[in-house]
Amino acid sequence: MKKLFIIYFICLGCLFSYGQTDQFSIEGTVEGKQDGKVFLVGYNESPDTLGWANIQDGKFVLKGKVNESTEALLYIFNEERVYSVILLENANYKAYINVKDPTANQVTGTPSQDILSAYNAIGKEEGKEIDKIRNQYMVARQQNDKALMAKLFDQIGVINNKIFTQREQFMASKMDTETAAFLLFKKRYNYSIMDKLQKEYNRLGKTAKTSVFAQKVATRIQEMSEFVAGRVAPDFTLSTPTGDSLSMYAVKGKIKLLDFWASWCAPCRAENPHMIKLYEKYHNKGLVILGISLDHQPDAWKKAIADDKLTWNQVMDTKNIAHELYKLRNGIPYVIILDENNVILASGLRGGDELEKKIAELLQ
Repeated sequence: MKKLFIIYFICLGCLFSYGQTDQFSIEGTVEGKQDGKVFLVGYNESPDTLGWANIQDGKFVLKGKVNESTEALLYIFNEERVYSVILLENANYKAYINVKDPTANQVTGTPSQDILSAYNAIGKEEGKEIDKIRNQYMVARQQNDKALMAKLFDQIGVINNKIFTQREQFMASKMDTETAAFLLFKKRYNYSIMDKLQKEYNRLGKTAKTSVFAQKVATRIQEMSEFVAGRVAPDFTLSTPTGDSLSMYAVKGKIKLLDFWASWCAPCRAENPHMIKLYEKYHNKGLVILGISLDHQPDAWKKAIADDKLTWNQVMDTKNIAHELYKLRNGIPYVIILDENNVILASGLRGGDELEKKIAELLQ
């Protein structure tokens, strides 16, 4: 019985050996900088400074408290690209920061952080190779060597795919960890289709789903479920380039595209020629488009409409009314397809071919 009692406390000590306390403490070593300041900024929803500390003789200690697990960025003031990501909770951490080689940065201290550090370490050498190729790409761009640019771009794609595969393999046996939930939380707005995000969420283990990060992923899935195919899209009224008010419901057509874009959005402007071809080809068959710009500068918006020769209805969402109403977190461009009764048929389609295939199917 006595042996069992001792073993119990040994095991209990293993569970909490990473030093969980009622506050966090980060003991850091900085290589390449003897003095200065180090800051800790939380990024769960919006930036929030969690604390700072002086660097003395290349060392620092930063303490504070968080109410829940938080994504945090540890960085040195006035040093670009010198930072470390911490999956922060009230626990004890060790940090190593290398000013000259930020890829060597490392933070350890909790099981979740240790997995994250190992995950981020995958592809560090490949990342250096990507930096070299990017420098070559910039030279090729200056020389307008399009063939070399395409070759270098493909090389970067191959390396990125290799890193992605290695990281996926690393995490495959760790899907019931807070780290797995955190990594999905970081990507939650990258998914334009709810079913794909739901599928990734379902891969998480039971324990992982109890984390604050998984709960926020679940919230995002709930938001997206309000705008899946079969739901009626909510109406909104915004201003046109002439200053008139236009209701979304007032734009009539057999098939209606809500095209969220902005004059400052390069990918949006790149897709406008595809939208023009689509409109010209299918407008007589019942296709209408309503462009919803997230611009805040009317002149820039109107100039983009004229420069890109956009002839369909346009409104500007200066106060993010439609943006918030439709809970758009994926960025723009973003397209939602509605039927004549404003029922959602599809969303998140990108590129001329993918979008045209769907429109052709709906208007056949």
